[in-house]
Amino acid sequence: MKFTLLDGGLGISLHYLGHDIKNDKTFGAGLIKSNPSLLETVHRDFIDAGSDAILTSTYQGSSDLLAAHFNISKEEALSLITESVKFARLCTENVKRNIKIGGSLGPFGAHLCDMSEYSGSYMKTYATSSIKNHFQEMVSAIAKGNPDFIAFETIPSLEEAIIISELMRDEFPQILYYISLSCKNESRTCAGDDILKAFQQLYEEYSSPSFLGIGVNCTAAENILPILKSIKPFVPAGKEIIVYPNAHYNVTSTSGPGPNPILPNIMDWITFGATWIGGCCGVTSSHISEINDFRLLPSK
Repeated sequence: MKFTLLDGGLGISLHYLGHDIKNDKTFGAGLIKSNPSLLETVHRDFIDAGSDAILTSTYQGSSDLLAAHFNISKEEALSLITESVKFARLCTENVKRNIKIGGSLGPFGAHLCDMSEYSGSYMKTYATSSIKNHFQEMVSAIAKGNPDFIAFETIPSLEEAIIISELMRDEFPQILYYISLSCKNESRTCAGDDILKAFQQLYEEYSSPSFLGIGVNCTAAENILPILKSIKPFVPAGKEIIVYPNAHYNVTSTSGPGPNPILPNIMDWITFGATWIGGCCGVTSSHISEINDFRLLPSK
């Protein structure tokens, strides 16, 4: 069974290792400075579980957020972003298979720390130029670490996805990337855009050799199959379809991860085009290990 296996949720992994993720405004991005050994444990756990690609801890990091958190300069903060990519690469040393490193960049709203990333409401209050400048700065910092690709993930609106696509096309045409949209149900993004129309517009207007594909993440597993069925006819040949949904979890729980929401659905997802599969909020290395074990079973 062939598909690229991504990693799972950074936040839940840190929670089970004892990190107070609920009160960490950097959502793990600051660990590259304050506790890199904890970050290494998360990366290596996913690698040991079978992940073919791991994402950096930079989802919520920004120069402003990290500078304020550590009382350092903006330049030093950006260097932490770059270091996070290099550090993830170091965690793959002595692994006898090729592990890709994806530079994780969340939506603009993530670094605002006000939960607006889940609705896209900030698109009404921040100028397009401000959002573009944020991503320009972050992509530049990530790129200095030499990732295999950049993952723009949990993007709630088509409008923000277009800003990202135009930036990558015009200023970073050689960098491989994908855009993964967050969805509140099987037909709408978290900002309310029609998911099918979003996929169509992004592919029709911004497809390029460096654009790996479009995905869906940070949504319930039951939304994935209907989305795949609707978008599959419009995905160009050679483009990846990336899916990594949430698991049900409680960050105050000490009972361990719940049922695997991905495993029962994999065959259907692959049938309808999914090529990269992983997990988002609540998905642990044990879930990823179960998926990898299933992937290695002999074909019937």
